[in-house]
Amino acid sequence: MYIMDKGAFEQITPEIAWVLGVIYSDGCVVCRKGKRGDTTYCLSFHQSKNDRDMLENIKTILKSNHPIIEGKDGYLRLNFSSKAIVNKLIALGCPPRKSLILKYPDYLNSNTEHHFIRGLFDGDGSISIGKQTKSSILGTKSICEGIKRAADMKEINSHIYKHGRDDTIFAFTITDKTSKKKFYDFIYNNSTSENRLNRKYDKYTGILSKISGKKLIYNRKLNEEQIIVIRKQFDAGKSMSDIQRTFKHVSYNVILCVCKRKTYIDY
Repeated sequence: MYIMDKGAFEQITPEIAWVLGVIYSDGCVVCRKGKRGDTTYCLSFHQSKNDRDMLENIKTILKSNHPIIEGKDGYLRLNFSSKAIVNKLIALGCPPRKSLILKYPDYLNSNTEHHFIRGLFDGDGSISIGKQTKSSILGTKSICEGIKRAADMKEINSHIYKHGRDDTIFAFTITDKTSKKKFYDFIYNNSTSENRLNRKYDKYTGILSKISGKKLIYNRKLNEEQIIVIRKQFDAGKSMSDIQRTFKHVSYNVILCVCKRKTYIDY
């Protein structure tokens, strides 16, 4: 029998704010009447295999034992069947067929807003790397205007553009180096590996090294899996000295740089 905390959205904690951001941007809320008069209530996620950790984090926050299922298309699915959850999400401004009608929520505060925006970024944001790096989040005009208001409060220079030919989807966009760093620092403040999409977070750390004009060089003695493990242990509160005892083949300075997302060279 599958379980979850059906009262999870009654209080908007930083973790729940992040989950709400993901739902707003990339979740699917279903409230559909069947032919027999019964109604289906479901919250579902459909993600790349590379983003399994985000689904696992959502499960943990919602205290769920629901399975993550890989479909024939290679994508991962996580479904929650709950009338209480769906009705609460609708009350929180996240209805079915939401993509073109979402409004920026008015129940966020200074302790939760940046976590919500990080959820939006994890669900429907992008980081482009090229001659000019660019960060953007897609959404309705109301969603993009809400993000911009929060960015303006932090003196972050940003713009809103139409995305496509109609007036339904817009893009909140940042292009200049200083503003990108300030925006990343804002949305990742007080985050951990348990309430963010770590693939994007790691890309963000690479962007910061690009912004600072430095080259991020990974240690050849550590593979990508080991780097992820080290960062998760550090984010969970394990000391760098204890981590280094596990990875004895690399120096303490390398462990420090991996944990702090700093540039390091140690071959």
